[in-house]
Amino acid sequence: MGSAVAAGTTVQITSTILAPGAYSFYTATSNGLGTSACSTISAGYNYLGNLPTIATSIVLSSPATTPEYDSTPTFTLGGVVSGETVELYTNSTCALYVGSAVASGTSVQVTSSVLAPGSYSFYTASTNSVGVSSCSTISANYQFLGNLPTLASSIALSSPTSTPGYDSTPTF
Repeated sequence: MGSAVAAGTTVQITSTILAPGAYSFYTATSNGLGTSACSTISAGYNYLGNLPTIATSIVLSSPATTPEYDSTPTFTLGGVVSGETVELYTNSTCALYVGSAVASGTSVQVTSSVLAPGSYSFYTASTNSVGVSSCSTISANYQFLGNLPTLASSIALSSPTSTPGYDSTPTF
């Protein structure tokens, strides 16, 4: 797991990279004449893994500007770790969850669930097998103006039922 040359009666040795788990470390020494037996004393260490990261950037991706009429904006979160689930929140304590995505690189796009009209500040946190990160201190703002009226997809004459006709107030 590691080695070092002693320059006195003690030596510090940094282990190789560990996978999460419990470990017992033993020692053996060697010199030009041979190698000692493995020690009977040990030091224990339980490596839990890497804590999840906190995104280092939050940028509005779609729509490109704010305020806007899109009720489900998408944000690009940078500085994340592949495999972590990155969550999006609308408050600085990361209690009002609005979306998440699993990162497959150092950035990930997260689309918000449907918002009510209003102004929002978006924050992020991440989750991995070890736990949940703290809430980000950086945020991105977005103002949803509401839904624009939609155009009808069809129009049909209902009274009278045919044209031409003699009704001066037709119904469609």
